[in-house]
Amino acid sequence: MISKRIVLGTVQFGLDYGINNTQGEIQKGEAFDILKFAHQNGVDTLDTAAAYGSAESKLGEFFLENKSFNFKIISKSPPKQEISETSLQSSLTKLNIKELYGYLAHDFSIFNNDVKLIQKFIDLKKTGLVKKIGFSLYYPNDLKFLLDNNINFDILQIPYNIFDQRFGDWFNLLKGKNVEIHIRSCFLQGLVFMDSEKLPKKLIELTSKLKKLHAISQDTQIPINALCIGFCLSNPSIDKLVLGIDSLEDLKMNVLNVNENIEKEILDQLYSLKETNEKLILPVNWQL
Repeated sequence: MISKRIVLGTVQFGLDYGINNTQGEIQKGEAFDILKFAHQNGVDTLDTAAAYGSAESKLGEFFLENKSFNFKIISKSPPKQEISETSLQSSLTKLNIKELYGYLAHDFSIFNNDVKLIQKFIDLKKTGLVKKIGFSLYYPNDLKFLLDNNINFDILQIPYNIFDQRFGDWFNLLKGKNVEIHIRSCFLQGLVFMDSEKLPKKLIELTSKLKKLHAISQDTQIPINALCIGFCLSNPSIDKLVLGIDSLEDLKMNVLNVNENIEKEILDQLYSLKETNEKLILPVNWQL
């Protein structure tokens, strides 16, 4: 069941987020409808963060009113701040829950490659307030540092999509260490849906590959969202796909109408669209 591998991303619950998002922050009523629909259709995990505006608080209101909904919750530490039990407890308080399924370091740079600081974060697991500890990374070099220094962690959340395949070579090694691989940015913040002729100037170099993606969609009669999700979930090493959505209709389209099985010939075409320029494939570098 595809929905069991989907984690509902909630950044839009608290922020106006995404290059192709024209609807803005999702308001409370629709957010609650989205959570109910997700639960009814097998989605059992939510992804949020201290940095997602009012998202944690909005989720907390939902749990207060809907105590029978048992989601696994993954949150992330405040960026640019020292990670502590206090920050973990702050998220729990906003969420109105007693324990997190996962707690991720949102900003790896705060560790400054200090193994002792990293281990201090990992030790938060001993508080009993979180079941699994992990990292939200942008760069393979940060993962290499963790592995080279024998840091034991449970979850890794990373960007991975048709254009950004940088972490793919690490999947087998991570699975050998029983690390849960959670991928995000499947739609590259919605860029994959954009008209290739209307890309911002700084992303113009992606025009050719975006045109090819749309041509593959047209030739195969497989919608862009289905190609993107199917590409990611075709990899058995990927445990969860964090899927950000703009509306209830958006979630319905992605959960109900997507097949994770894409023919190898089509997958090979999608793999050929790999882009290595991090200025183009990492939204944090777009600075639009």
